[in-house]
Amino acid sequence: MNSMARWELGRRKQSDGIADLFIQHEQYDRAAQTLDDGLAWNDRSPFLYAKLGIVRFLQRDFHAAAEHFQKTLALNQSRWLLPPNDLVTANYYLALSEIQIGSFEPAKLHLEETLRQNPQHQEAGRLLTLLRQGVSGQLQF
Repeated sequence: MNSMARWELGRRKQSDGIADLFIQHEQYDRAAQTLDDGLAWNDRSPFLYAKLGIVRFLQRDFHAAAEHFQKTLALNQSRWLLPPNDLVTANYYLALSEIQIGSFEPAKLHLEETLRQNPQHQEAGRLLTLLRQGVSGQLQF
């Protein structure tokens, strides 16, 4: 790893760690700003987009959350940086965001991908079953 790559990794970890502290204290606006600052340095980081997706989800900004998770998965597809658990999380929260905005067909696809990556994910299985049954108005999570 060259020195620039090490510096970028350190910068991402710093933004990620500070954002985690803000999230723990439910200071979501500050967490989002910290992650946005990190993305200004490296807009190709699926890690930062995933964390920002979580923050936007917690803020109930489901359109923005979905956009960030889509960016996470697109970046990861070309670079394969995310560990399996993070991929499961990104797909699952993208599905939850899509459900909230009424995009049920894409949500089904992301729940299926969540289950492909982690067949034991019970909540993804439950939600997918409900969506397949056409029970979209009663979904609670």
